[in-house]
Formats: sequence, structure tokens, C-alpha cells
Amino acid sequence: MRLQIATVVLSELQDATQVSTMKRHIREQEVEGVRMPPPHAREVKHLAAPWTMGTKNLWMGISQVEPNSRSNRHSHPHQEEVFFVLSGEGRITVAEEEFEVGEGSCVYIPTGEEHQLVNTQSDEVLRVLSVTSPPFTLEDFVTVHTPK
Repeated sequence: MRLQIATVVLSELQDATQVSTMKRHIREQEVEGVRMPPPHAREVKHLAAPWTMGTKNLWMGISQVEPNSRSNRHSHPHQEEVFFVLSGEGRITVAEEEFEVGEGSCVYIPTGEEHQLVNTQSDEVLRVLSVTSPPFTLEDFVTVHTPK
């Protein structure tokens, strides 16, 4: 099942990145998101990445977590990450700490720390801007964000 999900997500990512290769300016609405299936229902839009804008030292994207859903708990062995909540309310877990978050919250995730986004609302999407450094590769993104 994990391999099937990873194959579909990688295929969607490759298709989505063909549209916006190497732009210096994009608008969020121009970027096709990659949908993750339940039980981790969310959409990720790769805004600034090596394959979209040619970034060399960072990746930036938006995660939109569906109501009453969550990302898979995962870690990035080579990236540190910062989350900034654009809208909605929820919880972000980093290692063993939990933070209640809402619009304007900023959370730092050190390299290698397990973390998870949780939308605690039943009627609103949790929108989170994420930045990692160094940037993901497409393969790294799929491997880490596909539930085991």
C-alpha cells in the first residue's frame, strides 16, 4: 500500500512540476497541489523548490490539512523546518512537545525531529506555510511524507 501511495504521489509531483519549472514569480493559485489520501488527508503545494524556481538552499510550500485530519508523523534527516500558520487552528507536535497553534503561530523543527500537523477543527482547513533548508528532492519528499 505504501509503495502504491508513494508511486501515485511521485507521479503527481512530477506532473505538477512540469508546469512551473524555473519561474522567478508564481502565485499560489497557479501551483497544482499534491493530494495525500486519508487518513492523512492534505494537499501540499510546492511553491519554491529546486524543481519549480531553481532554489538551491531552501524549499517552501503550503500544507492544507483537511478538517479533523493530520499529516503522518515523520522526520527529515537532512532538513530543519519552520511552520507558519496562515489560517485555521490545530496542534503541531515536535518530538514529545505539543503546541496549540492558530493564525500567526510559528514553530521550529530541528533536523531529525519527528513532527506532525493536526487539524483540530471540524469545519476549517488548517493552512501552514513550511520552509525547509536544505531543500527536499522530489524523492525525499515522497519517501518522508508517505505513511508507513
